Amino acid sequence: MPALENGLLRCDAKTAVAAAQWCEARASGDDAWLTSLLRQAASHWLEHEEPVGGMLVPASPREALLRTLCKIEPPTLDKLVVLASDSRGDVCRAAMDGIVGLATVSAAERSTLVEYIVRGRCPAEQCERLLKGSVPYSEKDVTVLRGLCRNPDPKHRLAAATTLLSHPGMDPAQARAEAEAMRNDADGNVRDAAHRFLDGIVGGR
Repeated sequence: MPALENGLLRCDAKTAVAAAQWCEARASGDDAWLTSLLRQAASHWLEHEEPVGGMLVPASPREALLRTLCKIEPPTLDKLVVLASDSRGDVCRAAMDGIVGLATVSAAERSTLVEYIVRGRCPAEQCERLLKGSVPYSEKDVTVLRGLCRNPDPKHRLAAATTLLSHPGMDPAQARAEAEAMRNDADGNVRDAAHRFLDGIVGGR
C-alpha cells in the first residue's frame, strides 16, 4: 500500500500511469481495500493532470484508475454519465464501458439508464453509443426508449432515428410508425434519417 500510494499520488504522471495499470491488471472484486486509494488518486489527477490540447495527449492514470474501480466498486451511474463526457477520450471510453457493465448486470440500473436516455440526461452522442452497444434492453425498455423520438432536442431525435428505429429489440410496426411520424419533423436531419429508414424498409422487401 505505501508503494502504491507513492506511485499514484507523489510521483510524476508516467509513474502514476504504471502504478494504475498495475492495479488494473491485478485487481478483482475482492480488493475492496484498494477503493479508497483509487478514488483519492482519481481526484488528485483530475486536479493535477495536464490539460488536453493540441496534438499531444498528456499522460494520465485516470483511465486505468476508473477501469480498476469498475472492477472493484463501480462508480454510480450518475458519476459515469458525467465521466463519459470527459475531455480525455480514454476516460470517456472507460466510463461508457462502465455504464454498459452496470446496465448489463442490473435491471434496476438499466431502467434508470433508459430514463436518462429518454429525458436527454445523456448527451446525444452517448445515446447513439448506448443504443448501438451491447446493453441488453428488454422489450419494455425499448418501448420506453421510443420516447426519445419525441425529445425536444433535435440531436436526440436524430439519435433515435439513426439507431433506435433499427434496434433489434424494436417492433417493426412500431419502428415504421415512429419513422412515419418523424417524416414531418421540424429538423431536416431528422426528416432525412426517417426517410432513409423508410426507404430501407421498402428496398429490403
